[in-house]
Amino acid sequence: MIALLCAAPVASANPAAEKLFQDGRAALANKEVDKACDAFRASEELEPRVGTLLNLGDCEEQRKRVASAWNVFIDARDLAAKDHDDRGATAARRAKALEPRLPYITLVVQRVPGLVVQRDGAAVPVAEWDHEVPIDPRSYDLTASAPGYQPWSQRVVVTEAQHVHIAVPALVEAAMVVEPPPPHDEKPIEKITVVPPPPVRPSPYHIGVGIFTGTDTDTDWINGLRVVLNAAPLGDGMVRVVPQIAYTSGGGPNGVDEVVKTYAVGVTLEYAYPITDRLLAAGGLGAGLDVVDDSYQNASSNHGWGCLRLSPTFTFDHLNVGLHYQLVRTSERFVSLFEAGIDFFVW
Repeated sequence: MIALLCAAPVASANPAAEKLFQDGRAALANKEVDKACDAFRASEELEPRVGTLLNLGDCEEQRKRVASAWNVFIDARDLAAKDHDDRGATAARRAKALEPRLPYITLVVQRVPGLVVQRDGAAVPVAEWDHEVPIDPRSYDLTASAPGYQPWSQRVVVTEAQHVHIAVPALVEAAMVVEPPPPHDEKPIEKITVVPPPPVRPSPYHIGVGIFTGTDTDTDWINGLRVVLNAAPLGDGMVRVVPQIAYTSGGGPNGVDEVVKTYAVGVTLEYAYPITDRLLAAGGLGAGLDVVDDSYQNASSNHGWGCLRLSPTFTFDHLNVGLHYQLVRTSERFVSLFEAGIDFFVW
């Protein structure tokens, strides 16, 4: 069939069309079907001829584009009738043979203003909407769009002899949300990041005076005065120096009739660390000297001591309230002291 179509004599008035026709014949002989179809179609666009259309239809049929081949054979039939060319019968017979294989598609379109329906990126003419038209068997990407509406899309696969109906629904209006610009006399509100404040540190280089009272493991009653010197910041806390004077009166260890009075002078080096805005944890080491007045024996003596001190403290502006524990090492034994005190920071 190909040899018969190609062997038919033609007369060309356009050299370029003739050259493209010969290129198509050569490509078809080499089984380069896509290249041959492109050459025949370009030749037909330059100069429509029955022989070119017959070869193009045959080429399109070989690459399974039955609708395109059928349409080309119809064009060849009509051109042959116009030119009184006997090959019109061949073109009609070839078109008739393809009709049982033709697939058809119908696009049932719901209209909205400005609607455009596309098939593989090319607009589908409005005249084809809602009508069955032949189409080549393959897959297609269908889309529908209109200004102010949400787009629609669908992929469809068409096979030979199939009748496909696709419903293009009415598009849904797109939600339009427009934020008004800020007034000209107002500046946009800047985002502010709130960072929680760190715990309040003890005030550096401040001086406080206070009183304390308590007891020890010998059930002696202790009263005294002290000075609190915040000496220097260290990390998140504070180093402080605490000198103090204490007076103790109680029963002696040798009998209930014995009265012992003790006057003590000492100093403690502490580190105070803020746990919360109101609570300090403090502790340190100290040393001191006791002046013991034994009234029963009418004698006096001096005793040196060292201590380990723990002082949780509650702070209220210039006023501190503390609970103090001291483990005191005298020359003879260990003694535990329990005290409560109030300090007022005067500077």
